[in-house]
Amino acid sequence: MLNPAKRIALHSFASYVAEINTQEREMKLALILPAVIGMLDSEMSALGQIPGFPDGRPLQMPPTSRTPSRPSPTPSKPIPIPGFPDGRPLQMSPTSPTPSRPSPTPANQSATIDWQHWQSVENYRYRIGSRLAGKWERDLELELTAPLVSLRFTEIHYGEARAEDVTLSPDNRSIQIELVYRPLAKWNWKVTAYPVTQKQP
Repeated sequence: MLNPAKRIALHSFASYVAEINTQEREMKLALILPAVIGMLDSEMSALGQIPGFPDGRPLQMPPTSRTPSRPSPTPSKPIPIPGFPDGRPLQMSPTSPTPSRPSPTPANQSATIDWQHWQSVENYRYRIGSRLAGKWERDLELELTAPLVSLRFTEIHYGEARAEDVTLSPDNRSIQIELVYRPLAKWNWKVTAYPVTQKQP
């Protein structure tokens, strides 16, 4: 039989070997266990079972972290209505419509006669002019310059437009004749002088 000292030593050695074997088994189990759990998880997921240990304890899976939700947008502040500091609303006066401009009067309606310079001849002088007043107007102005004579103008015409005969005297010393004629032409007339004491025919 073994003496007590040898028994103690043998028991200590056996405990040491058992402890080493236990540690090795735990290390191997720690290495193998994740793979086994993964296989069990796949198989039980396919069978619709909850994975766990053989003794019935459920497998504790760490909770998955949730994706942080985006913060709801901050509602925009309402646009303040313009007003006075005491709270009274600002009264906007209605805009008055811009008065429409009157339609421009055609230039030919207010055109003045474009007169040429006076031309002096014996006993009288004359000037001619024209203007566009919707249609071309041709003007002739005659003015008596002699004191004791009367003048009779006949066959007055501008192109094909003709005027009536006129007479200048000390009592009627000037006259203006207007004819409507578009083409450019020349004024023509005949003049006859009479002494003031002579009776005109």
